[in-house]
Amino acid sequence: MLREAAVLGVPTVTIFHGTLGAVDRWLVDQGRVRLVRSDDDLRRIRLQRRAPHALPDVSDRALTQMVDGICATARRG
Repeated sequence: MLREAAVLGVPTVTIFHGTLGAVDRWLVDQGRVRLVRSDDDLRRIRLQRRAPHALPDVSDRALTQMVDGICATARRG
């Protein structure tokens, strides 16, 4: 769920210490995911309340395509 949250604009943090995959590295480079690998990294995190419904605007077409794709995959499974 980390990647999904990051793409939706939710501030995300990971404590994963292994080798990051390409998507995770990209999310870190874009500032969408924050790595916590030390106590200092953890101390730098500032918690703040988000405004309700602060998700990015997603077009109906994109949402419909995602839902249709998920349903088609579920029917095949």
